[in-house]
Amino acid sequence: MASERIPDTSRVADIVGSLRKPVEYVRNVLDHMHNCGLDRETVRVRIGTMGAGKMPYYKLEEPKTISGKDIHTGEAVSTDYLDTDKIYRGSNHKEVTHFTKRDLHEMNWSSETMGYEEIQFLLGDLRKAAKSKPA
Repeated sequence: MASERIPDTSRVADIVGSLRKPVEYVRNVLDHMHNCGLDRETVRVRIGTMGAGKMPYYKLEEPKTISGKDIHTGEAVSTDYLDTDKIYRGSNHKEVTHFTKRDLHEMNWSSETMGYEEIQFLLGDLRKAAKSKPA
């Protein structure tokens, strides 16, 4: 049996329908983004793609730039990338402190991210939808 995977381009907003507890999941993601010590303007969240998207791992990243010189031409070059700050388990939202190569391998993470404000708006939308549902 092949293991389940969510699409490689999925963001938190794309998997809301498959999350076990969408409001709780998104609230915890936002809490971690708020309290991680990274700049709210630049912090990004990326979800793991292993599994069916019920409680995916997620990682917080921030943009960084590496600058140097091209070894062949001597010209100044720079590369922008997203640096992983923390990884969390989606099931309990606890930080993963011991990583394996599998945890960090890019093929196990979505290629798309969401920012703090996007997550904040998503949580608001989910709460509004939950309130408008008949009991």
